[in-house]
Amino acid sequence: GINCNHTANDFDKSISSIATSIAIETGKQVSRVDLAAAIITSLDKVMESFPTGKEEYLKEIEYISNF
Repeated sequence: GINCNHTANDFDKSISSIATSIAIETGKQVSRVDLAAAIITSLDKVMESFPTGKEEYLKEIEYISNF
């Protein structure tokens, strides 16, 4: 899942050393509605380009996943 506005104290001690949230990483609160809308919009753009943009998309994903 995506943790939006959790603080370090919100996480169980067993995962607190690896768990994070958008708020922790950016120092800003995020609207879950806005985040969900942005994710859906991005997915819609990806779907619009399939199957014609499939190879380009897969190359980008492969590149990103190598980090």
